[in-house]
Amino acid sequence: MKGRSIDKLLRQVEAWHSELAVQQTEDWIEWTTCGINGFESVEHDDESGKALHWRIVELRDTRAMNREGSIMHHCIYPYKDRCAIGDAAVFSLQVGTDRATPSPVLTIALDHSQRLVTQYRGKCNMRPNETRSLPKKRELGKDYVRLLNRSEAIMKRWMAAEGLSLI
Repeated sequence: MKGRSIDKLLRQVEAWHSELAVQQTEDWIEWTTCGINGFESVEHDDESGKALHWRIVELRDTRAMNREGSIMHHCIYPYKDRCAIGDAAVFSLQVGTDRATPSPVLTIALDHSQRLVTQYRGKCNMRPNETRSLPKKRELGKDYVRLLNRSEAIMKRWMAAEGLSLI
């Protein structure tokens, strides 16, 4: 990394993600559910005045993992092999308003045999309520950051309902 600026490094990461996306469309694998339930919740958003329809769904094939990684700008796709053999599970926490199609806000990885959330990340690997400044944070917009920050409480409600703990 010596001699590279943060912007150049981020461009190289984006190029690497693009290469991965091409490779990922070649193989399609589907696996069975890990047995942990999803989650749904509706809340009123005071800022927008709309109902927020939250849901947590398990990603059960490589296409879904590829889509999640592309939208979220992180590399969840390598989890596919562990998910396929049953060593891990990946969930997408999504939100939509009214009849709009829900969009991913947070990706959650877990060791379902231990009922343990091992990692959770938003776009560009941001964590909810993260205070450090990231170059892409401004690009993501305040609406996304607000939803990302709210997503942690939704995830914790799901964890409590499913008897999950956090690493």
